[in-house]
Amino acid sequence: MTLWQSWYPLVLGHVPGCPDPVLDQALRLAAQEFCRRTRCWLVWLDPVTTLETNVEYDLDLPTNSTVVRVERATLAGAPIEIRSFRALEANPDTATDGDGGLISADRATFRLGTLVSAGQALAVQVALMPSDRATGTEDGIFRQYAEQISFGAKARLMEIPGQTWSNAALSGFNAAKFDEAIGSVAVDAWRGHTANTPRPRARWC
Repeated sequence: MTLWQSWYPLVLGHVPGCPDPVLDQALRLAAQEFCRRTRCWLVWLDPVTTLETNVEYDLDLPTNSTVVRVERATLAGAPIEIRSFRALEANPDTATDGDGGLISADRATFRLGTLVSAGQALAVQVALMPSDRATGTEDGIFRQYAEQISFGAKARLMEIPGQTWSNAALSGFNAAKFDEAIGSVAVDAWRGHTANTPRPRARWC
């Protein structure tokens, strides 16, 4: 993990006198927004082994992270659908003969929409962001996006009124740079950091 202090050289010179706790909060909020809007931090979680009962499984997340979105899942190596909890027509706590797929109501736990045989490997890919208790980010986020996230932190800090570093004009400038970076990285992350354009998987009835 890369601590928030690693960002200080990119930020502190623009907001002289800013206390460390305020810097850390701005960096955390900027990193959360950046990861939430770009979904650049993707992780396949360790597989769990299925049980025959209609149980709820935990999403075993990296320390000090929280889920932005459940992206995809596989059961015994085969893709399964990620279903919208909002669109369900029955309570998944009691309905065990649904249309299958994976359902998560709180992005911390999940269950399957139908009973499956025990002993199968169930793997889930999630997009993550730092949690509210995070003291930094995953190393790759800092390595790839340190400057981009610093724009968001500077924008937040400079818009605080009544401080020696307050600067509405520069806050707006940094906010624009932050939004521009998010737009670019979101497209790059969607393409999987390749030159390819993802195509929807054909489904046959």
